[in-house]
Amino acid sequence: MSASTYHARRAMGKCVNCGIKVDDGRSLCLACRMERRERRRANWPSISERECAKLRAQMKDRRREAKDAGLCYTCFKRPVKPGRANCPYCLARKNYLKKLKRDGHRISDMPDVCPRCGKPSAQGYKLCAGHLDSIRKAAAIGRAVPRKKNLFELYNSAAFVR
Repeated sequence: MSASTYHARRAMGKCVNCGIKVDDGRSLCLACRMERRERRRANWPSISERECAKLRAQMKDRRREAKDAGLCYTCFKRPVKPGRANCPYCLARKNYLKKLKRDGHRISDMPDVCPRCGKPSAQGYKLCAGHLDSIRKAAAIGRAVPRKKNLFELYNSAAFVR
């Protein structure tokens, strides 16, 4: 599908994949979303139970270390008040997200709110300024890393000629 078709369908409120009218403001209809979900599940199988248990044990150890050091259970950075597991910032954020969920909202559906942290988004963007900066830094690092030559160039170079 071309970019112009995608943007035209999106602007008209239609599914960008099949062209059916979408009422909930999403880019894909329910059938296309379910098809995409199944395709992703088939291509990206979940991690094994053994790996999952290993990750749970690692997180348990990390949280125990944070608790012993008097740091937040969630961000592992800020100090906590005695008798608490979370710093005031993480506690406020957790309560805010619980309130949204309780009221039937999803943070990703809210306009002008960063879907990653719940802070107000930067003007003209979906993410907050902090997450935009981190993405830009990661992109700059990715562009600075030299790329490997493709195999065709490598095998046809003078180094491999016998």
